[in-house]
Amino acid sequence: MTTELRPAFDLLECARHPAADFEAEGGACVELSGRGGVQHRGEAVGQRHGVWLAVEVGRHGGSVAEVYVELDVGGAVRWLGVEDRGTAPRLFEGPSRRVWALLTARVDGRPQELALPARGRAELPEPALAQPFGGALIGAGDRIGQVAPDPGGPAKPDALQMLAIRDGFARREPKVRLPLPGGHDLLPEPDGFQALVRDGAGYLHRELSDRGSVVRERSLSLPQGIVRPARLSFDGLSELLVADERSIVHLAIGPNGATVRSMPLLELPRRRHVHGLSRVEVLPDGRLCCAYELTDGDGWFIARGGELQEHFTRVEHRGYAELMSGRDLLLRGAEWRVTRVALCARGYAAVVSGPSSVVALLRP
Repeated sequence: MTTELRPAFDLLECARHPAADFEAEGGACVELSGRGGVQHRGEAVGQRHGVWLAVEVGRHGGSVAEVYVELDVGGAVRWLGVEDRGTAPRLFEGPSRRVWALLTARVDGRPQELALPARGRAELPEPALAQPFGGALIGAGDRIGQVAPDPGGPAKPDALQMLAIRDGFARREPKVRLPLPGGHDLLPEPDGFQALVRDGAGYLHRELSDRGSVVRERSLSLPQGIVRPARLSFDGLSELLVADERSIVHLAIGPNGATVRSMPLLELPRRRHVHGLSRVEVLPDGRLCCAYELTDGDGWFIARGGELQEHFTRVEHRGYAELMSGRDLLLRGAEWRVTRVALCARGYAAVVSGPSSVVALLRP
């Protein structure tokens, strides 16, 4: 049987960051620090009452502790726990909105993957061990998907494996191969996935079962660049974000596959180019939240109906500037980067990691 995690209040300090102008709107700003430094690798799960993070905390002697941090919407710490069963935790929300971690542990000299709740794991069945799959986690609830592209690229099929969780135990279902081409971007649904995948010069929009078979598909002609789906539907409106080197555009696609609306969200000055877009988070009120990476910085934005509502971008030696209001999230040093934007209650959490600490900005 498993045992509960040890609290980590001796390893990690959580303090309010001086961002009073943002907190006045009902949000919070929290800085996580420790003697050996704190780093965030991108793992976060948003919930109705707040957000969970997994951070790395330096220990005396050079070792690292994996620590789970639960923050409520006001920035108060609800839980700090030190992981003792594995490393490199990847977080997801399981049944009954319980947060789980997918871990890697060495067993008899070999890496093995296991899944356990991030809190409340006392006296659960010992987790099953499996060869690490390494795919991105998709979905929430009692069935979680892992999808991994083949190293061979689009000419090779993606692999999909489902985790079925019941009574505190995660059972792995057999791996399946998705139809070619590879490189699917999946959005979970109750009985499967909506998917977008590049096909030559165009794209395929697919509805997939949770076994990976195609229920229906259609071809879409989309602009060239980085494409991230926010919503996909065969019967209603689909929304996507498309980034080329100089701009990010919001696209709305109708049931017939035609573009209904194309609205520019961000136009970048010369010498600043978009290199990457995160997965799009859809907030409960329909707003879209997305982080981006530039040649010389990064940032994140909130949009609704093709209109920009918030836009934070990194400013050298100053932190992040919110360009719509002219306010700053002031941060010491220059080596900050956005590691995740995630749902948080009815708003979102933006997490930025610096040289030795992590800052979480919780927004309504």
